[in-house]
Amino acid sequence: MRKIKKEFLNQIKDLKSEVEEFDFPVDLTVHTKAPGKWLLIDMETGQRYIGLDKPNQYGKWLRIDNNAIE
Repeated sequence: MRKIKKEFLNQIKDLKSEVEEFDFPVDLTVHTKAPGKWLLIDMETGQRYIGLDKPNQYGKWLRIDNNAIE
């Protein structure tokens, strides 16, 4: 099992960015042998998802609480 580094989580807490929004959806794909090490964060809403090997309602992402990873 791989651990998420606290230093990384501290860096993204302060991340503020403006991003371009399109009129159409864009699919993002990650190819990996360890889906559980991936963390997807919506920088606008703060919603967090962790990678899964089997699909659910969010695709292959599990929505988690903001305090679930430390």
